[in-house]
Amino acid sequence: MPNVVGNGYQGFFQEIVHERLLEFGGESIRKYDLIRWNLLGSIVTETRAKLQSLLDGNGNYANVPKYIYYKIGNYDPAQSAQNVVTNLDTYFVGTDKSNVFYVPAVASTPTGYTRINWQAAMVNTMINDERKGWMQYYKPNHSELLPIYQDIINTNYNLTQDYGY
Repeated sequence: MPNVVGNGYQGFFQEIVHERLLEFGGESIRKYDLIRWNLLGSIVTETRAKLQSLLDGNGNYANVPKYIYYKIGNYDPAQSAQNVVTNLDTYFVGTDKSNVFYVPAVASTPTGYTRINWQAAMVNTMINDERKGWMQYYKPNHSELLPIYQDIINTNYNLTQDYGY
């Protein structure tokens, strides 16, 4: 539970921003929240910096393994997706299966396991490429809104196209 008592206006606002990220992150309204709060540009910059840290393997991402090892199990169509994930046979160090994503890779592939790239799959073009980089075409305060369909403009002569389109 967030501690909002005594945080003041700015602290309370940050808790709201964070709560809406968690609650509505998968419902395609995050971008519109960030535009309304004039935070889209700063969040894009922050996310690009985090992606670069993940690529470089430093900061909060220093322990992300380059590779993950797994065994293919027998396919059972009667199993739910939750059971498949719960029973996934991944190689990990220690006693907690979730460590597989935060412990650097072992020196060689363990017997019977298949190695896949994890952090090693990240390449610089995913972030900085002119055409493929994440949010590469984003221009602050330029074209956050989508264009209005021409048919809609044609039916209402009072409408004009959004800037930048």
